[in-house]
Amino acid sequence: MKFHLKTGLFLAAATLTLLFACEKDPKPFVAGGYVYTFFDAVSPAAETFTFLAEQGGYFTTAQKSSLFVLPNAFVKANNGQPVTGEIDLGLYEVKTKGDMIRFNLPTMTTDLRVLESGGMVYFAAEQNGQPLRLKPGYSFEINQWTENPVQDMRLFFETFPPSLSDTFNAWALFPDSIENNVILTSSPDTINLPGFGFFYAIDTMYTWINCDRFLDVPASQLTNASAKLSDVFTTENTAVYLVFNE
Repeated sequence: MKFHLKTGLFLAAATLTLLFACEKDPKPFVAGGYVYTFFDAVSPAAETFTFLAEQGGYFTTAQKSSLFVLPNAFVKANNGQPVTGEIDLGLYEVKTKGDMIRFNLPTMTTDLRVLESGGMVYFAAEQNGQPLRLKPGYSFEINQWTENPVQDMRLFFETFPPSLSDTFNAWALFPDSIENNVILTSSPDTINLPGFGFFYAIDTMYTWINCDRFLDVPASQLTNASAKLSDVFTTENTAVYLVFNE
């Protein structure tokens, strides 16, 4: 079972194709292609879990997080009818800087505030190739394993704000996330992995969810940076990331 992200959204920035030659005088770099083809090519495959709709399930992900799905939580996406039998659940989970770049997920809010991410998830579900959605009032419960236990985490969703242009994706707080709705736990799952977990429940599918906190630092400690590129590099064929360590 292969799940696909909504790659049409990833026209936000674009690929940088660098062509090198082995000869003495190398040819210039050539920019070409679109972001959805590049990011699709380099992003890892989804994890998949199969379970019975009537039973729900408890799963441990490759990133050591735990996921709990309630019984009878899904309905058909097109008509809201309940489903029975086997369900295929697809999960993308992003925690490293490399994966954030591969999935084209910069950690910045719609008002250009920098975020510190504890992990990002994307859920999709289907039965016999037909998309499903969560029944109203139901949610996923996830405990994201972390080696960096911090407080003040909140939940954000991916958006494409017109104020920044239609070629830029950013993060916005969930409406009910004014209060801290992410709980820091000391027991991330039942197999006694060392570390901590960020525990929260979400009822959203088919979009990226980000567990973050604002990385607010004094203006005196900030450094402005910019990249000046040739005119051949545009927002349709180029993405520039600045990656830094604490």
